[in-house]
Amino acid sequence: MCRFCKSELSEEAEDRRFAKASPHRRTPASSGSLRIGVGPRLGASLIDFFIAGIAGLVIGAILTPLGIGAAALGSNVEEAAILGGLGALLSGSVGFVVGATLYNLIEACTGASPGKMIIGIQIRSADGHQPEWTALLGRYLIKNAAAIVGVVALLDWTGSLESVSNLLAVVFLLGCLPVVGARRQALHDMLAGTAVFSVVRRR
Repeated sequence: MCRFCKSELSEEAEDRRFAKASPHRRTPASSGSLRIGVGPRLGASLIDFFIAGIAGLVIGAILTPLGIGAAALGSNVEEAAILGGLGALLSGSVGFVVGATLYNLIEACTGASPGKMIIGIQIRSADGHQPEWTALLGRYLIKNAAAIVGVVALLDWTGSLESVSNLLAVVFLLGCLPVVGARRQALHDMLAGTAVFSVVRRR
């Protein structure tokens, strides 16, 4: 066997030994082979939306007494019905916002939402390594900028922040289009230096 072939076989054996010794560390993934495109991301998002919706309903149900208390403030049946409806709407909205926020923080802290965990994908740095928490937090803030500004806009009586929120929502949707490209990165991934990869489990 030639010296070059022996050298290559030796390097492969070293790589296998390194992988067994350090199963939780991974060499950088190639730029496109393991990155995930639209399909799995969309599937994970639908699962997340369903689970977050249930969480929001549960939190809203816990806050239902707000609606009952608001109804009790009415001086007559009509006022009680109006105030009760507003209280129920408020409790449901708060429940959805709190539930969605806490739910999305799971992804910001772990690199994978429950939907991504079920599908088997995970957010990593652009080279395939485990990302820094600052990158995950930055990605979360960029991705959810429209929703964050939208919540703050509820306190803005001028309505200017609502326009900003709508604009950011459009930017987010357009920013998702590059996922179909060769790099398979959305705009928020590019800005945060991350990408979504399939999770390969070694036995």
